[in-house]
Amino acid sequence: MRSLSVLVVDDEPEVCDALSETLKHAFQNVNCILSNDGVDSLQKMERQQFDFVILDLGLPRMNGVSVMKSLGRLDPRLRPKHLVCLSGYEPDPITKEIMRDLDVDFLRKPCRSEDILGVLRKHIDAQFPDTASVSIESSFVGAVLEAVLRVAQNALLLTIEKESLHVGQRSISCSSSVVLQAIGIQHQGLMVISFPKESLQEFTKRRHPAHSSVSEAEMKSFLTDFSSAVFFQAKKILSEKGFDYTAGLPFVVMGDHHEILSGVSTPGMVVEMTTDLGPFRVEIGLRRNS
Repeated sequence: MRSLSVLVVDDEPEVCDALSETLKHAFQNVNCILSNDGVDSLQKMERQQFDFVILDLGLPRMNGVSVMKSLGRLDPRLRPKHLVCLSGYEPDPITKEIMRDLDVDFLRKPCRSEDILGVLRKHIDAQFPDTASVSIESSFVGAVLEAVLRVAQNALLLTIEKESLHVGQRSISCSSSVVLQAIGIQHQGLMVISFPKESLQEFTKRRHPAHSSVSEAEMKSFLTDFSSAVFFQAKKILSEKGFDYTAGLPFVVMGDHHEILSGVSTPGMVVEMTTDLGPFRVEIGLRRNS
C-alpha cells in the first residue's frame, strides 16, 4: 500500500502530537501534517490532497464548520478523500446536514484513540481490500486497551474520566506493577499495568468494601487478578480478529520507583488513565519472534 497522507487539525498542539504518534505507530507508511487553526489547515489543503483530515470543530481563526463549508471551493483534485470531525458537543442540525453532504465521520470527544483508528481502518480496508491496512501492533494495542476498559468499568465499576495515549520509552518507573506476557506464533507481546500507591489502595478497597485499610498481600492479589482478567478479555478480542495468544505467568513488582525494561519493540504505546479512584497507566508493546 502506498503512503497515507493525514492532516491533523486541533488547537491543542499536544493533541496533534499524540494523534500523530498514534497514527505512525498504527499504520505503515503514514505521513502526518499538523495544523492548529482553521485558516492554516485550509491553506495546507489548497497545496495537496490528503487521504484523511482529522478536524476538530472548535478551532481559532476559522472554526471547523467554516472549514467544511470552504472545501467546496477547493479544486476537486485537492479535496480530502475522507474527513473525520471531532467535537465535545453534539452538532446542531445545520452542521449535521453539512457533514452528511460531505459524508463526514463524526466522533464525540472525549473519544478513544482506537475509535479514531477504527474509522480510518474502515475506509482504508475498503480502498485496499487485499492489503492489511493496520499493523499487527495496532490490533494488539487496540485489543488490550479495550480489555482494560472493559475490566475496569465492569468489574471495578470505575469511571474513566480521561485517556491519554502517547509513545513510551524503553523503561518505566512506578510504585506497583503487574507484568503479563502474551506469546503468539509470530509475535510476543508485553503488557505492564502500573499504579501509584494511592490508586492501588483505592482500587483494592473497592474490591474489599468492608475493609477500612488493605494489606500488601491484598494489593498483590488485586494486581494479579486484574491483569489476568484483562489478558483473557484481550485474548477473546484478539481471537475474534484471527490472532491466537497464550498467557505467560504474570508477576507482580512492588516498591517505589522500580523500573521495568519492556523487552518489546521500541517505542511502546503508553496509555495514561484517569479514573474516579485515581490514575494508572498501561504500557503495551509487541515484538516479532526471531
